[in-house]
Amino acid sequence: MLTKLRPVARRLLEAPARLLVRAGLSADQVTLLGLLGSLLPIYFAYRGESLLVAFFIGFSGLLDALDGSVARLTGTASRAGAFLDSTTDRLADAFYYVSLIVLGLNPVLASLAMGFALVTSYSKARSASLGLVEEEGIGLMERGDRILALILVAALYSYEPRWGDYALAVLAVLSLYTVLERSIYYYRFLKSGD
Repeated sequence: MLTKLRPVARRLLEAPARLLVRAGLSADQVTLLGLLGSLLPIYFAYRGESLLVAFFIGFSGLLDALDGSVARLTGTASRAGAFLDSTTDRLADAFYYVSLIVLGLNPVLASLAMGFALVTSYSKARSASLGLVEEEGIGLMERGDRILALILVAALYSYEPRWGDYALAVLAVLSLYTVLERSIYYYRFLKSGD
């Protein structure tokens, strides 16, 4: 859903990306900083500080969005960088869901939502390996949408724990829907080429 806002987001991210470039950081370094930042929600979850969990999920997600901007500004976009980014994204996703479990949210719902998120990403990668060039915006809950939903889950948990679990249940259902949506799309597209 948020993919439609990508051109606006790129313009908004350009100024902070320029600051990172001036500081001498490469796109890969920003990627790794984002991965390190994705561990912070677990730390704050352990301390029971759900609003800081929400904040650092957002902060880590922001760093992940900035690495591509840094690569474009410096002319260093590469397949190796794209691989590093995709791999660290999956690790960060796992860390986000673990932080929700540590915080006290329903572990079954968090595990299901994490599994569906990882399968959503896997289906995109697998279809690309089979030669499918994906159009942007296939699926209801892409990564940016899920990160915003995770921020909301942690924030709602700070207000009322049950609301956090309800929001997590909605996220799990929408993530499963996205897995099905993408799978059907990719299957039909690949089947038509066989």
